[in-house]
Amino acid sequence: MSHHDHNLLKSIAGQEEQAHVWRSPDDDPSQSKNRPVTEAKRLLVAKLLYGTGMTMVYGKGESKKTLFCLTVAVHVAAVGPNAPQYIGDPRTGLEIKCRGRTLIYSVEDEYDELNSRIWDIIEKDLGMDPQSDEAKTTRSRIRLLCPLSMSDDEFPFADPYLCSDNPEGEFRVNVKGRGLVHDINSHNAKLPADDPDRYALLVIDSATTTGGMELTDNLKATVYTWYFGRKSIQGDFACMVIAHTPKTVAPDKLDPEAGRELRLAGGFVWNTNGRATIEVRVPLTRGVSKSRGTLKGDDWWETKDLPIEHSDSIVVQVAKANSGMLSKEKFWFSSRGKGNGAFIDITPLMAGTPRSYEEWLRVDGGQSGADASRTSEQAKKVREEVNEMVLQACYRVAQDGKPITPNAVQTLILENDAFAKRFKDLLSKDSREGGLAKNRGGGATGSSAWHIDVLVSRGLLNKSAGRGYEFVGEEA
Repeated sequence: MSHHDHNLLKSIAGQEEQAHVWRSPDDDPSQSKNRPVTEAKRLLVAKLLYGTGMTMVYGKGESKKTLFCLTVAVHVAAVGPNAPQYIGDPRTGLEIKCRGRTLIYSVEDEYDELNSRIWDIIEKDLGMDPQSDEAKTTRSRIRLLCPLSMSDDEFPFADPYLCSDNPEGEFRVNVKGRGLVHDINSHNAKLPADDPDRYALLVIDSATTTGGMELTDNLKATVYTWYFGRKSIQGDFACMVIAHTPKTVAPDKLDPEAGRELRLAGGFVWNTNGRATIEVRVPLTRGVSKSRGTLKGDDWWETKDLPIEHSDSIVVQVAKANSGMLSKEKFWFSSRGKGNGAFIDITPLMAGTPRSYEEWLRVDGGQSGADASRTSEQAKKVREEVNEMVLQACYRVAQDGKPITPNAVQTLILENDAFAKRFKDLLSKDSREGGLAKNRGGGATGSSAWHIDVLVSRGLLNKSAGRGYEFVGEEA
């Protein structure tokens, strides 16, 4: 039965839905009109994670998002004399402010894989003897739900989605999603508010595989984000939902902190309905080009001082914090390698790393502040010119009746003789100057993909119903 037919039957039966009667604490005449004492939001991890509400943790594939969330979960659950007070180096300041159990719902990994990674973190990162009581107790405080490893009796569902259409055709959180919250609330209801045996954290991996929707559907995304955000606030626990960055969206090489929110896949709802968003990414590394049979390296500023032994690292950074109190600094973690735990905190080692190319010019580039600003402004001007070139290429691709894709645009720019001749000067400028040279990501996509994302953010392009993009208000 369709949603329309259901409402029609209700109307015929005289059961038309009544207007909701709103209630507010302000309706009570005895409600104090005095200014309340402001209380800071409770934190689960200092600088990084609120104690209640939903936080999106996003990044590209293989950026170690899941491993980072597992690290947080294990540290929050840890108990005993060797339970660390901080995630990583104490100088970084990621202090565990609240201990508690953690529940992890993962539909992308099997139980044995995640269980092994958790034990690696307990042994290698926390330094606990796997045979000790504290290690076993810590592990018992982490509950894994992995449908890929469950029998049909344990998981009698055809899909892992936490939201789906109900019999009336309404998109709602289903019995699986409600079951996660019910398990936490049922356990916590028996314990006092400050009991460390309460569930303090729910991790969902991932929004992409549990949403049951197109992530760009803001109406349906609101159902998902609003439910887990609201229920985690009501239930007094934190919720971390792992999400993915579109493959075409790359950090701006001049300023990787710019547009971090735009790199979260899906519509605006994923950014606005949560308490915070955290990006996990691979740092910008040196570009290498081949010239006359030799390889030439370009030591990029962000990883210029990154030691070779820590070359496999990630940068973790809060992109948005709706309630303040979280840090916007970069947290650097070097991978220990599979089987050796999770991460080595190298944030203190990289503390002097500039936040942007302009800062690098000013601090490490040997230029004065005025010179650095002038160089950076020149690069930004070139980048705007390149953006205009990419826009014109999009028009040309659309006129040719082709889908506007990063690959089609970059191919036109590089292979169309008239176009290449017209923009010869821009094509010769490298990424430090704001241009395209040495910034092609190893293929035709890369820099044009980034500029297309900018055009989308400016409201000039939209994702088309088919493949690629189209101009807003026009048919490509």
